[in-house]
Amino acid sequence: MLAIAHQSLRKILDGKKDAAAIQQAWRDRSHAHTKPLYLFSQEIEEEQAGTLAYQAIREATLGKYTEAISKFNQAITLDRNRLLYFWNLARLHAAVNNLPDAKTSYLNAIQLVQHRKGKKTEQIRTRLNLEQHTIHPGQWIGAITEV
Repeated sequence: MLAIAHQSLRKILDGKKDAAAIQQAWRDRSHAHTKPLYLFSQEIEEEQAGTLAYQAIREATLGKYTEAISKFNQAITLDRNRLLYFWNLARLHAAVNNLPDAKTSYLNAIQLVQHRKGKKTEQIRTRLNLEQHTIHPGQWIGAITEV
């Protein structure tokens, strides 16, 4: 696209074509490129993150904790604002005896709760703090699917 703009600008500066001819050239070239352009879309990334999170829960339910951790990490890369991703990731790290990462994920979840507004905010924060201090190493205690 930049090359097309550069060519058009050069033609204008060289005086080889008038404005109408340049406009027509732009129209012709824009129709010649039929590949869709995908730009950054927060909605698409959030949807992809949600799909990965559901896949992670399925993997965890099947006892595939390492795969589930990987899926949640991918989901978090796309959408870092989901409390449930961090909370479930913390539980999965505990299930594989990775307590340092479990604590980190709990702390990330607690930070997200601090930015929430709503009736359940304090209840969620209390539950996260309690769970963080009573981790069950090597044990999957289930997925959190809603708060």
